[in-house]
Amino acid sequence: MPSAMRNNRNLKTMETTLTAAGNLAPKVSPDRVVVGESRSSTPRDLQRMAAAGITTFLVGESLMRAPDVEAAARMFLAK
Repeated sequence: MPSAMRNNRNLKTMETTLTAAGNLAPKVSPDRVVVGESRSSTPRDLQRMAAAGITTFLVGESLMRAPDVEAAARMFLAK
């Protein structure tokens, strides 16, 4: 993994992938909060990161790009 990868965005290429979070999460000390950042745009994305042990997510960009922000927020909160 490139050294510039600190979240789901490669800071050198600006490419985003959920793979980064899954690879990094198991390496973080259990007393730390792991935040899944960048590229979270569907509940399935959150489920995928949760499977890697991530329980906190940043979804702001996907909400900002949504034509209906309320509907998009409800989609993330639905179980």
